[in-house]
Formats: sequence, structure tokens, C-alpha cells
Amino acid sequence: MIQHIAGTLLQKAIDQTGVGVVLSNPRLQDNPLIYVNKGFEEVTGYSADEVIGRNCRFLQGEQTKQEDVQIIREAIRAQRPCEVEILNYKKNGEPFWNELQLTPLFDKQGVLEYFIGIQKDVTVRKQAQEARILYEKVFHNTMQGVMITDQDSNILLVNNAFTKITGYSIQEAIGKKPTMLSSGKQTAPFYQQLWQDIHEKGQWEGELWNKRKNGEIYPEFLNISEVRNKEEKVTNYVAVFTDITESKNREKQLAKMSMRDALTGVGNRREFDRYIQEKWDMLAEIEEPISLILLDIDYFKLYNDYYGHLEGDATLTKVAQQIVKSIDKDTALAIRYGGEEFAVVLPQYHVEAAYEVAERIRLYVEQAAILHKHSPVKETVSISCGVASIIPAKDNDINTLIDYADQALYEAKEKGRNRVVMHDTLSN
Repeated sequence: MIQHIAGTLLQKAIDQTGVGVVLSNPRLQDNPLIYVNKGFEEVTGYSADEVIGRNCRFLQGEQTKQEDVQIIREAIRAQRPCEVEILNYKKNGEPFWNELQLTPLFDKQGVLEYFIGIQKDVTVRKQAQEARILYEKVFHNTMQGVMITDQDSNILLVNNAFTKITGYSIQEAIGKKPTMLSSGKQTAPFYQQLWQDIHEKGQWEGELWNKRKNGEIYPEFLNISEVRNKEEKVTNYVAVFTDITESKNREKQLAKMSMRDALTGVGNRREFDRYIQEKWDMLAEIEEPISLILLDIDYFKLYNDYYGHLEGDATLTKVAQQIVKSIDKDTALAIRYGGEEFAVVLPQYHVEAAYEVAERIRLYVEQAAILHKHSPVKETVSISCGVASIIPAKDNDINTLIDYADQALYEAKEKGRNRVVMHDTLSN
């Protein structure tokens, strides 16, 4: 009676363990199953009647790793226990991760009688592990720097890209504050607005300047996000950033190219407009003059007609080079104004000083001795220059200065070319 009760309790206990329990008989051909509990039926979807008498390989499928199968086979062959996580398949075809503990059972004489297998569906845990491994791979292999802090902005974790961008090792960063990267280029109001956005919107993103371990200041695009728990309390901050140094350099290069004349290499009209407006506004504040030289290659159409456009382009480039040699590049700007016309902007030059610069340019072009046999002026390329100077004020504008210089250039041409004419008005 006692043995019957004990056996019944044992059966209930096995059925209610929540795990699969199976017995196989290695003394029979193909080591078939001779017992499965309810836990096995619940995990796999197979009934006991469907599996008794079969080898449990029916649980395997196309994605089951053969090395895991081999571990089980070797354990059975060696009559020893083993533990393995193997990908099995339920009756409906759904894969699940099976944590299998296989144990041999021997009689009193040490002869193998059975194998008992304890099976547990660990799919959720396995998926979490794989997800964590994937997250770690993504975290450490992404090209973006990642930094995770606690609610007090103490750094808890950084990735490999962080160390590559900043120069700080993971060990050097953990426990520190993100202010270790501060460049000093952002103002206190900037950071006040940044944190206000984070607290109100949950995140902030934008460009700022940070400092590497070696002291180099670099631009980065940064996104900072809050992490909140179930109680909506902030527990962490996550910062994801990208070093945009190369992007900024490309922008500068493109901006520079957009301001250059493609043929001659000097500034273009866009650069002229930007530069003269900038200097005009500055000089208006201090009531200092700005001068302008407009110069034209004499009879350039005849030159092109006789020598061809390729030679014409070469001559434009040579003239531009002579202009650049003639001026102080720190205090003046040379640009190609259009066609064969060039301009030189001279901030804080009085008209007499500008006249001297124009005369020097004319002489430099003359000394270049570029042949121009069809010019009515002389057998080498020559230029005509118009010079004007003005003090920026409310009753004049940039167009006034350009008009004055253009009038002087027209007069230089009317007087026979190859000369400099100075406009006789200085902000009359």
C-alpha cells in the first residue's frame, strides 16, 4: 500500500514538474522511448502514444546542429551523462531550444538499463542570450560612438567607436562625467537649452564641438536620449555621436570651390559679393574707406578671334596670376568679375593707395609679355583699370562704389587703354 502511494505521488510529481521527462531503453534496437511525461507532451505537442517506441531523433530538424547531436550520441555510446542545448522541433514544426540533461541508469551489477532525459524549453532565455550577444556586437561594432550614463551622468558604458573617436579607453571613461570631452566652445546657455530639451522632449540632437584626449577639438553630431523605468523615473542617458570632421572638411572644400573661378583659380562673383558685403558692413562701423579696382584685358575679343579660345583661356589664367602676385592677399581680394574683366577689393585702402596697386598690376601684366599682335595698343597683352574709393555710409551702397569704378574703367578705355584712371570722387 505504502509503495503504491509512493509510486502514485512520484508519478504526479514527475507529471507536474513543468519539464519534460523521458526514459529510453538502450538495450532495445535504436534506443527507443519507453516513457514520456505530461511535461514532454506540453513542450513538444506530441502525445505519449505518438512517440513511445521511437528514437527521439524525430525532434531534430533542418537547423539542428550536428555537433550537438554528436555530443548526445557520444554520451550514449560511452554510457555517461551529458548536458546540451539543442534546437528541436515541436509537432507543429515550430523550433524550440531544448536544454537536455541525459543521465544513464545502471542496475546493481553496473549494467546499463535506461537513459533518463530531462528536457526544458529554454527558447525565451536562449533568444534573450542571442539578442544580448547581437546587441553587444552592434554596440561595439557600430561606427557611431555610444555612451551610457546613470541618472547623475556618470559614465557606465562606452563602445569601441567611443574610444576610437575620443582617444579615451573604456577603463578611462567609466565612472567619469561626459564633461571630460568638453571643448569649451559651447556657452552655458547652450547647455542649459540642451538639458531643457532633454527634460521636456526626452532627447536632444545637434552639432557641437568636443575635445579628444590629445586635446584636438573636433565637430560631432550628437543625440542624447533619456531612459525611463516603469515608474517613468529617469534611470539612464544614452548618447550616440558621430565624428563629422571629414564632413565639415568636405563642406569647407565645397564652399571654397563654389567661391572660386574654375578657370583662373581666383575668386568668382559669389565670393566678390560675400567679401565686399562683409567688409562694407565692417568699415561702415568705423568709417574707413573701401576701394575697388575694375580691370579689363584690352581688345580681348580680337585676341580670342586670332589665337583661339584655348589660348584665350590660358591668357586669362596668366593675367589672374599676375594680379595675385601684385596684391597683398592678406588685405585684398582678387576675383574674376566676368569674361575678361577682373576686380580687386581693397578694404581700408584710400584711393591713392588703390591707384598704386592698380598701376602695379598693369605693370606686372605688361612684364608678362603675352603676345597680342592684333592689339591696336601694343604687341603684348595690356589692361585698363578703373579705381574708385568710398567710405560706406547711409547715403551710398556697394553699387555706388561699383558704378564709380566702372566709370573710371570706361574713361581709361576712352583715353586709349593700357592705363589706370582714378575716379575723382571719394564719398562726395
